[in-house]
Amino acid sequence: MNEPTITIKETADHREEVITLTDMDVHYSYKKEGYPDQKVLDGPFLQNVKGERKCEGRYKDGEKHGMWAYYVNNPQHPMARDYFENGALVKNEVLHNDGHHIRMVSTYDNKEHPVKQVTYGDDGKTIIKLDVFQNGLIKEENTVVPEGQEQVVYTYDAQFKLTEKRHFLNDELVKVEEI
Repeated sequence: MNEPTITIKETADHREEVITLTDMDVHYSYKKEGYPDQKVLDGPFLQNVKGERKCEGRYKDGEKHGMWAYYVNNPQHPMARDYFENGALVKNEVLHNDGHHIRMVSTYDNKEHPVKQVTYGDDGKTIIKLDVFQNGLIKEENTVVPEGQEQVVYTYDAQFKLTEKRHFLNDELVKVEEI
C-alpha cells in the first residue's frame, strides 16, 4: 500500500488539507488559529472514493453542523441526509434511489434519541408508517393503510412492552385491546 499524501492550502483564517490514499481522498478544513497544536475542524468536509463523492458536510468549531449528505450508488443523488445543530443529530432523511423522493424521516431530541419516524410511499409524499418514541424507546406504531382496510395502532410502555392495540376502520376507532 502506498503512503498517504497530504496536500495543504492556506487561506486567511483556515488551513485546508487533502489526504489522498490509494483510492480515496478526504478534504478537511481547520481553523488556522491554534493549528497544528489544536486542530479544530471548521468548514467543508468531503470524502471521495475512487473519484466518486461519498460524503460531504460541514464542521463549525469542531462539531458537525448543517446538512451532511451520504452517497451510495450515484454521486449526484444522496441516499441519506443528516442534519446537525451544534454537533447533535436532529434529523435524518433516507431517500429513494432517485435521490429526490423521501423514503423515511427521523427526528431526534437533544440526546440524539429518536422522537418520531415517518415512512413514506414510493411517491415520497404518502405516509405509510408513523412511529413515535419516548426517551428513545418506541411508544407507538401507526401503519397507514388504504381506505376500507383496518389499521392497527400499537402502544408500548417504558419497558417496550406492548400495552394496547387500537383498531381503526376508515379513521374510526372500532376496537381497543388492552394487553
